[in-house]
Amino acid sequence: MKLMTQLLVVCSLSLLSIGLSGCGVPTGTINGTVLVDGQPMGGFDIIFASEEGKEYTALAIKDGVYRVLGGRGVSEIPAGTYRVSITPTGVVDNVPMPTVKLSRDYLDVATTPIVVEVKGGSNTINLEMTSM
Repeated sequence: MKLMTQLLVVCSLSLLSIGLSGCGVPTGTINGTVLVDGQPMGGFDIIFASEEGKEYTALAIKDGVYRVLGGRGVSEIPAGTYRVSITPTGVVDNVPMPTVKLSRDYLDVATTPIVVEVKGGSNTINLEMTSM
């Protein structure tokens, strides 16, 4: 009977470890272009905020091109849903601050209408806004 109990424990632990090994959250990279009224535009600070409150940043440089960084040079972030705020910023990579007027809703992750889904692997997500 003792041997049977030991086998049951070993089998249970093996199954548990197999189940847990597939539970990692996939990660993805994000790049894209900021478009204002359909035209690419740089000079923006971009924040991707997860549902858990973690924030990842990017800067839209020349021609509105951006790439999200996870921090410490890591370019992958966890897959999931993100609210995206976009704020005009000072000179970035020799790109001056944009002069277009945007809705204040874009400036705050709590009010932004931009919500994106990041999947595992490579994600190209163009961020489109309209000027006022």
